[in-house]
Amino acid sequence: MKRRYIALAAAVCAASMVFPGGPASAAADSAQTQVRPAENGEPPYGKAPTLRWAGRDWYVRDSAWNDGGPMRTDEWSKDNASVSGNDLVLKLNYNRGKRLMTGSEIVSADAVGYGDYSLSFTSNVREFDEHSVFGAFTYDWGSNATKGNSEVDLIETSRWHEKDNKMRAKFTYYRDSDSKAFEIGPYVMPEATRTYHMDVKWEPGKVTWRLWDGNRTRLLREGSRTENVPAPTATTRMHLNAWCSWPQTGNKDDDERLLHRETKPITVKVHGFDYTPKRAADPRENSGSGWHRLSS
Repeated sequence: MKRRYIALAAAVCAASMVFPGGPASAAADSAQTQVRPAENGEPPYGKAPTLRWAGRDWYVRDSAWNDGGPMRTDEWSKDNASVSGNDLVLKLNYNRGKRLMTGSEIVSADAVGYGDYSLSFTSNVREFDEHSVFGAFTYDWGSNATKGNSEVDLIETSRWHEKDNKMRAKFTYYRDSDSKAFEIGPYVMPEATRTYHMDVKWEPGKVTWRLWDGNRTRLLREGSRTENVPAPTATTRMHLNAWCSWPQTGNKDDDERLLHRETKPITVKVHGFDYTPKRAADPRENSGSGWHRLSS
């Protein structure tokens, strides 16, 4: 997802999924988000509800304290994120009172940066329509963020607005200077329910992605990029979200109708997440990067 706060406010919702993509232009409008920063440079996290999952504390996004993109409806609900056993459950559903699709997102309470990331998830690809998106990514919501928002997409899955398109898992990061996207080739996900495991290493000058089957016995996709790798900041955090979009038609009446369209609900289940910060031999190597171990 990119900081397309206005552009992303131009896409409506539809969909269905059990966790966590398409042309490069779609990647720019994908799982990451942009908010109206508070006076201290970040959203008002003090107003956010929290949950405990994977040994860490997370803020739960809700329109009461942080509405906005990438949901076309700008609607997010704290009730759409919960923990069941060891699983994080994210939902995308229809708010009948507001007649709007409503997404879900959690944000790490502590900053993240260079280091090793891993997560496991089960995805029922058949439940995705062409507008469903799940994202797991680093992102900087701070007012002093770079144009690329220190964004590294661990994984992002969607059909990218094409009804008959195959489900694709994408792996992308965005250049600090102008938010240009860099990615490795996507992985086409089988039309079935499958469990996956994701490992990502973010280091100075390099990002490496590895997608495995659920048992980590078969490597499905692997790749790395070294050019224009973004750097973390003191306000870079981990995000996981479920949302949907809808291209604008250019017709005001049609766009208003689509805004209130009810679509299939989504349920995303993420079975585990871990982040291990990079340990630099020279403390100056990460000076200013702002990475910290997440609370445990």
